Amino acid sequence: MNTSTTYGQRSCLFCGKPFEAVTLYQFFCSSECRGQRRRQQKAAYHARFKDRITALKKRVADLEEEIELLKRTESHELKEARKELDQLRAELEALRKERNLTQDITRQRTVEHPVNRAAPAVDTSGWDFCLHMSLRAPRLPCGEREECLGCERMGGNRRASSNSPEERVCPACGKTFAIRHGHQKYCSHHCRSAASKAKEKQAGNDDA
Repeated sequence: MNTSTTYGQRSCLFCGKPFEAVTLYQFFCSSECRGQRRRQQKAAYHARFKDRITALKKRVADLEEEIELLKRTESHELKEARKELDQLRAELEALRKERNLTQDITRQRTVEHPVNRAAPAVDTSGWDFCLHMSLRAPRLPCGEREECLGCERMGGNRRASSNSPEERVCPACGKTFAIRHGHQKYCSHHCRSAASKAKEKQAGNDDA
């Protein structure tokens, strides 16, 4: 397999350093730059939440001071101020819940997933494998390691397993024989030639 394929020269999205991309979706020159970019984006995302929460806290404090003043003066604006305060408090609580949910999702994504372990080694030296199957068998799950019955990809016909060969009766000589491939009809080349000549002779008699 050719592993030298590249996708042209690109500039790293974090440090700007030029590099040769070896995969289609490679946009960073190294894993360190990719990690730095992710941490930078995460910090900016949480900074936006922090700024909005700070502004809301300040507005809540101002409204609380205003309410205290309105209580003392018994102004008619007291009811409207309390209504706005309740709305701002609800918005502040919703933002806090959204931020906590985002942090929980981020933690779940960063948990290291278990590595897929290779299938256990099995001694297949006594199995009737063709070349293709002998290369695939060690990588297959245990339930799929079956004895090979031949492979058409290798350019040959399917052959019967040596453990239980299929037997047929030759229509030319009547002898029972073990087939070597799924389409074998006669036991030998001689019987096949004799049957072919008999068919030609029969066809000639029918034409006469």
